Amino acid sequence: MTDTSEIYLDNAASTEPYPEVIEAVAATMRETYGNPSSPHQKGAAAKAMLEASRQTVADALGALPEEVFFTSGGTEANNLAITGACLAHKDQKGQIITSSLEHPSVTKTIRGLKRDGWDASYIDVQRGRLDLEQMARAVQASTILISMMYVQNELGYIYPLNEIVGIRDHRAERALLHIDAVRPLASWMCGHMRWGQSF
Repeated sequence: MTDTSEIYLDNAASTEPYPEVIEAVAATMRETYGNPSSPHQKGAAAKAMLEASRQTVADALGALPEEVFFTSGGTEANNLAITGACLAHKDQKGQIITSSLEHPSVTKTIRGLKRDGWDASYIDVQRGRLDLEQMARAVQASTILISMMYVQNELGYIYPLNEIVGIRDHRAERALLHIDAVRPLASWMCGHMRWGQSF
């Protein structure tokens, strides 16, 4: 075979951006590179762009702009959400529920919280199915946080979010629910967006 063209099979981890995205990033780096916390003109322009982006994301999610936080990626976001949820309940140190197939950014964060005295329960996933009966038994009044993926990052298993929410609502309605939706959101955006379109 003389065909040496590349076959790239890791788009789940990182996908080539659209040319429009590359140009928009380059233009921002050329023109709006100021520190958004600085009071000078370049800083003010960067702050305006940052806040406009925050509003766009908030509108897409049906959220308030002040509820949108930008992070460097999914790992930092998962750590922030899980640690923040538990620190908000540090006087209770209740139970955390997660699955046995979560991303390391979730499992390592929960492992650290266990060392600090939190209880963690891991729900089995067999042949692509989250064990909802086990989950229903595990969730209790002391459950503070349920952290689950929407789509498993390596195997592609889709977790039943409606059923997870139903168990939470029935067994521990005050428990916070953290959904790692990096994989489906990234895939959806790659398949349906062009730079400048709203989603």
